[in-house]
Amino acid sequence: MNDTAARRTLHAVPVPDELHLAVDDRGHPATVPFDRGRSAVFAYTVPSDRPRDRGTTTRLARRRDLAADERSGRFAVQVDAAAGSGDGLRVTNDAGRARRFVPYATSAVRAIGLTGASGIWAQVVRRVSRPESAFMLLETGQFGDSVALVVDPDPESWVARAAAALGPRPHPEVVVVATLDSVPLLWRRAARSALQGSVTTAGQGSVTTAGQGSVMTAAPRDLTLAEARQRFVAETGDGNLRDLLWDRAHVETEDWWIVLYDSRAWYETGNPLLRLAGNAPFVVPKDGSPSFRLRTTTSIEAQLADVGQRVLGQFLS
Repeated sequence: MNDTAARRTLHAVPVPDELHLAVDDRGHPATVPFDRGRSAVFAYTVPSDRPRDRGTTTRLARRRDLAADERSGRFAVQVDAAAGSGDGLRVTNDAGRARRFVPYATSAVRAIGLTGASGIWAQVVRRVSRPESAFMLLETGQFGDSVALVVDPDPESWVARAAAALGPRPHPEVVVVATLDSVPLLWRRAARSALQGSVTTAGQGSVTTAGQGSVMTAAPRDLTLAEARQRFVAETGDGNLRDLLWDRAHVETEDWWIVLYDSRAWYETGNPLLRLAGNAPFVVPKDGSPSFRLRTTTSIEAQLADVGQRVLGQFLS
């Protein structure tokens, strides 16, 4: 099964314009203490989703009006919060983040099992998934990104099942993979590391359920520095290698080999006028993911700090 066939996406559904606000027998919003003197109110996409202890009934409410209440500080509005949890989806549909290309460091990501604490959508996702196979990956650094991840041997069927079970309810994007090798590159190595407590070695790259549904996958072998340099040679092309040296300097991080290179003339003479300009450091992820290049407008140290990559060692000639 190729990477495309082994991964499917349940696309996000935004909070609808028409919601059902939980109210008491006087028609006032059912509230619970939230923070900084504010109370939380609860709105539902499907009226029957309202827990019994959250008001006595519902009344129609517009998303824009509830969003205005939240922005004014009057209420914190929780959409589709599950029974026993005070948290749901935000009533304001936030603008999407800028697209990111550099994979997250393993140390900057943690995984938690999906539960009703994330909302009714998470309860549904967990219910249609195999035991211990639905997770939220959280980037704990400066970006604060997250992704819902489900491991299932048949991603396409899972998406159809989940879409039917969720119905009109809003939810974030859910990535469904048959193996951890099919997790999107941005999260792949971090997912392998964060889920290692649930991972048991089985056949190469296979993911199955056993016992209580624990995920099984073979731990991939990390690429070596020599292999990283071989990839640099292969991707640079013979015609461009004659005047370069690429085996004199490198940086190793927890997830990457960074191959540094410069002109042969500079290495042989030390004349700074013969150094290359724009020779972007060549990055090879240790898990075999596609290589990429760092920027030349910012120092390597600053770029590594930005993505939480911890330096393990370096040799700079």
